[in-house]
Amino acid sequence: MSRWRILWEEEVTSTMDAVLAHLQKDAFIALAANHQTKGRGRMGRAWRDTSGTLSVSLAFTYNASPQRLPEISFVASLALFETAKHFAPMGDFSLKWPNDLMLRGRKMAGLLLEIHTQAPQPTPFVIIGVGVNVSAAPALKDRENACLKDACESAPSTADFLKAYLDHFDICLDVWQAKGFDEIRRAWLNGAHKAGTRLTVHTGKERVSGSFLDLDAHGRLLLKRDDGEVLSLSVGDVFLHQEEKS
Repeated sequence: MSRWRILWEEEVTSTMDAVLAHLQKDAFIALAANHQTKGRGRMGRAWRDTSGTLSVSLAFTYNASPQRLPEISFVASLALFETAKHFAPMGDFSLKWPNDLMLRGRKMAGLLLEIHTQAPQPTPFVIIGVGVNVSAAPALKDRENACLKDACESAPSTADFLKAYLDHFDICLDVWQAKGFDEIRRAWLNGAHKAGTRLTVHTGKERVSGSFLDLDAHGRLLLKRDDGEVLSLSVGDVFLHQEEKS
């Protein structure tokens, strides 16, 4: 039996905001909505949904040091990869730093991790907002999107995808707890675009380009510039060169 309590709403401002009302110590809550009016993604961007997309936020407490909690974003994105492979084993999926799932170079899913504290609870709550294009993908001006249906004959319902995702998330979370981040890091790299892939990273302050080299022991992106300098990046918006539109 799953430890997750799944809640479905017709419409919310954002699932990450709505799940705050349900935070409970030692509870695992997954709140999904058919539509978000103010869904948000990384780097301050809005997250768009449409019929056939899954918008859900996971909320739970976890007994780990605050320094380790950001590692859970790699746990969550690895679980997205494993779930997509479950439904479309031959799909050309890849992970893009820090937490996007790509299908043939187009974004299919992404997530946003936040840490919340709520008095008098001393243990912080982990909240992970997840957006997945299951049977449809909203049109965006700056990049092409993909959906799971592009990789399989019959896409699952959003509810079935969510149930499978929670199962894979639990497996990955248990691996992280038992074996540490390095095990998750290796699995994440196995599912990621290959070393040498050309990337452009928008850090908010500058735009740098180079080749994907590796992840360090803390999950930072190692980017090798054309002049040979290796940059260690802890934040940024990454574009594969094939994603960017002129």
